[in-house]
Amino acid sequence: MSSNDLGLSLLHVLAVTASMMCGISSFTDRCPPTTPAGRRDRVLLQLLYNTGARVSEIIPLRVEDLSPNGLATVHLKGKGRKERTVPLWRTTRRLLRQWIAQNGLKPGQPLLPNRFGQALSRSGVAFRLGRAVSHAAPGCPSLRRRRLSSTHGRAVIGL
Repeated sequence: MSSNDLGLSLLHVLAVTASMMCGISSFTDRCPPTTPAGRRDRVLLQLLYNTGARVSEIIPLRVEDLSPNGLATVHLKGKGRKERTVPLWRTTRRLLRQWIAQNGLKPGQPLLPNRFGQALSRSGVAFRLGRAVSHAAPGCPSLRRRRLSSTHGRAVIGL
């Protein structure tokens, strides 16, 4: 049975893989905090890990999807017009505050833009995740045997 058949989100697969092997910090710590893309990737991975959301729920997020009361929650829109509000951890809130302030993001703008200011694409997220896995692999040898694929718009680490 494939991970798609199980209905696993990217985050669930990433969380299980990372926690079993090296921890999420293996991924987020490899995102260079000195570059805009590195800071964005750190926020992306932390949001995925924190919320358990599908990539398709994360990439359309806009600044206004975060709660105004201290960024305590994020409002996600899923498949079939399903909507849910997910609480954010303190670490995630801190990263989001820094990200929004550093980039001067305003309501109406994508929360995780690409270099052109548009929302990241699914393939863009798959590429960035693949990069994070390859950068984390030297410190976590068990990741070297994992393959990354994008299926139905979700990047999945093969278990």
